[in-house]
Amino acid sequence: MKWVRIYIAIVLFTSMLFGVVEYFFSYPFVSTLFVVSPALLAFAVSCLDPYRTLRDLGWKPNFRYWLIITFSIGLVVLVLLAVAWLSGHTEVNEKTVRKFFAWSMISSLILGIVLNTGEEAGWRGYMFPSLVREKGWWKAVVLTSFIWWLWHVPMMAVLQVKMFGHIQYSTQLIHFLSLIPPTIIFGIWMKGSGSFWAIGFAHQLINFVNKWFLGLEHSEKVPMFFANKDHLRIYSTENGILGVAAMGALAIGLYMYARKKRPDLLRS
Repeated sequence: MKWVRIYIAIVLFTSMLFGVVEYFFSYPFVSTLFVVSPALLAFAVSCLDPYRTLRDLGWKPNFRYWLIITFSIGLVVLVLLAVAWLSGHTEVNEKTVRKFFAWSMISSLILGIVLNTGEEAGWRGYMFPSLVREKGWWKAVVLTSFIWWLWHVPMMAVLQVKMFGHIQYSTQLIHFLSLIPPTIIFGIWMKGSGSFWAIGFAHQLINFVNKWFLGLEHSEKVPMFFANKDHLRIYSTENGILGVAAMGALAIGLYMYARKKRPDLLRS
């Protein structure tokens, strides 16, 4: 437990440093280093931790799980888009249809997988299994959700101040609640796949569909399908009521399956 506590303390301290640097200087590389910092710190700490070594973090790609992840998240997105379409909340931007199939879109997806793996090698590769071993599965879920959220807070607060002139506390709270379902989902998938690459892919896929399909970012360019301006806070899995509920349903389904059929997925 000693080393995971050290990891948590360092990763939260560095997130505050990144927030300060972003607020005062806004260097272009700060956000990239921020995203990959959980992995870099996990690699360093795991070299010292005798219980969760560098070799144990989950290096194999396990592409079979990428298909499972694509199907599961795709099903959630299809349900949300169906509800949006039936409610008359969707639009199609022809410019983004062309951009969506351009190489720039494909390259950004690949880059996003690499960057989000920088988070997941830390959260799911090192921290979550260490917490499960010491605290049990459900306590590890709550702690990981809280730490994952707390790590985002400084950078989110800086961005909100720059964009809106103040911190949006309600958005911060919703963001915390929205991280609980993926913590459950990613924890089960990580144990099943043994691959932080697969979880990095899942993380990026969720970011990808939020941006291009579910209205997290609203502009003339993105997303390709989206709720109109009056319904932005409905469908996103990060801050939308139905989006978070849909991810919650997936989390409950996976947990019930693991509990009945694969209890090994809920152990360290």
